[in-house]
Amino acid sequence: MTTPMVQRLVETFERIHRERMRGLPIVHPDLEVEAVGFRSWEAGEIGVLITPWFMNLTYLVPPPNGWDQLPLGHVLILDFPAGPYSFVLAEAEGLGRYRNCALFTTMQPFADRAQARETAEAVMKGLFLAASPERSGGMSRREFLQGVLRGGRK
Repeated sequence: MTTPMVQRLVETFERIHRERMRGLPIVHPDLEVEAVGFRSWEAGEIGVLITPWFMNLTYLVPPPNGWDQLPLGHVLILDFPAGPYSFVLAEAEGLGRYRNCALFTTMQPFADRAQARETAEAVMKGLFLAASPERSGGMSRREFLQGVLRGGRK
């Protein structure tokens, strides 16, 4: 079941795709805007936003959340069982302020929608798995994604 906040996220990026991105060379023609694996977490919801031009871990918190007092681009470190991740404050018309952690800045490596979705699901699963004891500080985002793309975690 999609919540109103996640639905608004998808609608906002579908509009951006329609109005500003369609036909640009960075857009993967076989992908669509999709929210994957969103779940309640702390004060809001966390999940993966797939678009035809990027894939981000996205954190949504309903107002009032204090984010309107911060400059766009403000970085917040969020701690997950898999380790700490940096989220950047962004804003979109129709959505308001939200936080993103870039996973893929281009979607060209993905063969199709199923592969992008499978990767997003693996990201969400891995995010909530505890880091191994020898990696008490967690793993870097690059190490995490390399493990996801290989089909498992290090």
